[in-house]
Amino acid sequence: MSERVCADWHARFRHDLLLAFDGHVAENVFRRKADFPDADGSPSMRRDGRR
Repeated sequence: MSERVCADWHARFRHDLLLAFDGHVAENVFRRKADFPDADGSPSMRRDGRR
């Protein structure tokens, strides 16, 4: 019984984790395509890694 409960929880956790990761990847792709101005002109504030 407990093994089945653990397996169900693990499958649900992996599913939620994959959804969260997919959303994060989509956000990064959107930010890379969008041309946002520098935040206050500071390179350290950029999220895409460019300086």
